Amino acid sequence: MRINLSVERQTGLGRICRITEWGTFPEPTDIQTPAYLTYTRVGHIPNITWDVYEKELKQNLKQRQVFQLTLGSFYDSLDAVEGIGIRDFCFMPKDSILHLTHHDSLKKIPANSNTTKSMALWAKAGRRSIDAKIYTKVLKMCQVHSFVGLNDFDTPLAAQRKRLGKSLFRTTEWNNEMMGIKSLDGHLDGLMMKKEHDIDETPFIPLGGGFSKEYRTLAVNNMNNLPYATAFAIDLWHVSQGNVDGKESFDQEVVKDLIGDVSMALPPEAPKLVEGAFDPSQILSLVKLGIDLFDSSYAILLADKGQSFRIGENYWKTGEFKVLDFKNDEFKEDMDLLYPDCGCHTCKTFKKAYIKHLIDTKELLGPVLLTIHNMTEFDRMKWTMLNWIGDMTGRVDNETKEEADYRNAREELTEWNSTFWTAHNQLFEKKKSEFIKMKKQKLGKLEQVSPADMSVFYREFLNERAEEFRKYNNEWYRRNFSLIFPAMKINWIRFCRLLKR
Repeated sequence: MRINLSVERQTGLGRICRITEWGTFPEPTDIQTPAYLTYTRVGHIPNITWDVYEKELKQNLKQRQVFQLTLGSFYDSLDAVEGIGIRDFCFMPKDSILHLTHHDSLKKIPANSNTTKSMALWAKAGRRSIDAKIYTKVLKMCQVHSFVGLNDFDTPLAAQRKRLGKSLFRTTEWNNEMMGIKSLDGHLDGLMMKKEHDIDETPFIPLGGGFSKEYRTLAVNNMNNLPYATAFAIDLWHVSQGNVDGKESFDQEVVKDLIGDVSMALPPEAPKLVEGAFDPSQILSLVKLGIDLFDSSYAILLADKGQSFRIGENYWKTGEFKVLDFKNDEFKEDMDLLYPDCGCHTCKTFKKAYIKHLIDTKELLGPVLLTIHNMTEFDRMKWTMLNWIGDMTGRVDNETKEEADYRNAREELTEWNSTFWTAHNQLFEKKKSEFIKMKKQKLGKLEQVSPADMSVFYREFLNERAEEFRKYNNEWYRRNFSLIFPAMKINWIRFCRLLKR
């Protein structure tokens, strides 16, 4: 089973896709991306019960919910889960779509804990080792609809090339073993032979490589050719706001350099997921790089710290958002509602001074109210991004003819660029399928073509397309240079308009 995703619109601000099937979930779905997975801990949205979710939160969330189950948070209770599944064990809603991931992104993830044969998982009782056999058993116990594959994730900035190579090799081998693919010669470039396996759920294949663009590209080349690789989880743990050892700050240019080409190289119909706690500005930058799915752990991170957030009016343009910290004394006598224009239960009912009191006295109601608001705002953030990508007009009030002409020219450029790459990707997939079919006929009993064979295809395909790429580059530069002078005129018009206000 796979996640059925179709691209509806591709722009410079990201892409809009529609998911109509989610792994082994038995009913059709209708989820537009960019979309979020709802972060849970021990099968619950932290700080609230399922009863509170049904009565006070669910009505505010327009998106069809996909619940992200963090294995580390309930691993020690798996014996009780067996036979009934995690949904019934945790009394989750009956229509829940369930996605399993390894780590609780808000809990400690220590370094230097993976081994050659197993991935480390940090549960309440400490370190646990997860290999292919154990993880397969876990999937059957939990009865989920999709999952993130095993990942040798420990690749911080200081990781050497040898360590990055080991990480890539281990991740590939672990997932091959799970999915019934065996390397005939024990190397990544060896031929693969398919065996029987018991996994029906859709895997999101981890794409790592640490802070090396070279190894990120190698990860794509190795994983993209595997028959079970239909969805991908791009590893950015070390730039998230979670509690992982070796964490670095999120630099948009660094992240763009690391995963921009990776995202473009993946098949258009493949969902792209980034897990971890990222703030609204960081999520917006990831969406612009083509990421389809992220999780809501940032909303819980703030609630746990006694904070709320609100995206700005120009969020879609600047990534602007504001955080209120109720540990600050400025709210001690503030009798205003939290956010008067927000329709959630918290904002319609409670004043800032009262929330400040709850946080100061460590009352359980404080994080409950902040979770209700933060999740509501997280959902609004998703729809704000989606609406802007879908509109893509960039109109302003009292638009002049020069502004309209410039906007239309930019839209035409974006549409032309999107059309070229859509056609290119479709041709690539068609030629790739034909090449694999031809090689399999020659190989006979071997069911899988090696990465070494595929490298021949990649070289030949790029050589055949060299003239088209030359024409594309020339046209791209021509169109962009033609917009420089109009852009200067528009900036002057808008500057003059600003002075008149």
